[in-house]
Amino acid sequence: MFTTAQCMLELKAMGCSFVPCGKSNGKKPLVPWKDYQKRLPSDSEMNQWTSSFRNSNLGLITGDLSGATVVDSDNPETGIETLQDIFGETPLIISTPRGGHHLYYRHEGEATCAGSSHEGNLKIDVRGQGGLVIIPPSRNPIINKPYQFVEGNFKYIKDLPPIKSGAINSLVPNDRKSADGFRNHNLFLMVKNAALKFPTREGLWEFASQNNQLFGNPLPKTEIEHIVNSVWKLKEANRIYKSGDSFITIESSL
Repeated sequence: MFTTAQCMLELKAMGCSFVPCGKSNGKKPLVPWKDYQKRLPSDSEMNQWTSSFRNSNLGLITGDLSGATVVDSDNPETGIETLQDIFGETPLIISTPRGGHHLYYRHEGEATCAGSSHEGNLKIDVRGQGGLVIIPPSRNPIINKPYQFVEGNFKYIKDLPPIKSGAINSLVPNDRKSADGFRNHNLFLMVKNAALKFPTREGLWEFASQNNQLFGNPLPKTEIEHIVNSVWKLKEANRIYKSGDSFITIESSL
């Protein structure tokens, strides 16, 4: 069984961000974590965490920096096959202590949309930009059960497939905060799908601004800027993938 310290080293080597977590439910960050959405922890910070928070849980920060979006299903009765039928196959799946599952996908601008549901009343959260998920070898302190790998390991995290096209659009937000997240994601998909048609960032910005007006409550200018910047970076890196592109298989383990 690998330790939290070993997991931190593995994640940092792969360019993923994380923070120690704990408190009553084992899920609360033990340090202010907003800054780690933009940068990786330093070696000195990791050493301090290992010393100050012995046996703490570990939370992976989802979104742009780590490159992962996580579909979080809390219902033990919802099988992995059902989730992959909705969101697509993935080589990285983690079981939660209470019988739920975390399915990992390549981050493509998804916002964190907590408190959502799918047809059939499946309770599902999407952890994208600004989100966090607890990862192995963490444990739930109330029932003393671990988070465990069901498929793959963190060696796969930089070679994940995207969420199946249209899957997030099928989710129904339960509150206004979640609705804003879905609106953000819908505009991201519009801009991403059109990005190859525009030779300049300015043209893509105009496209995004025009389509933003289609929403009954348009996104603010800062959100449009974030979406256009994210998509333009993907375009410059030749990472505008078609839905269904295959992912790389890596034969290794922690």
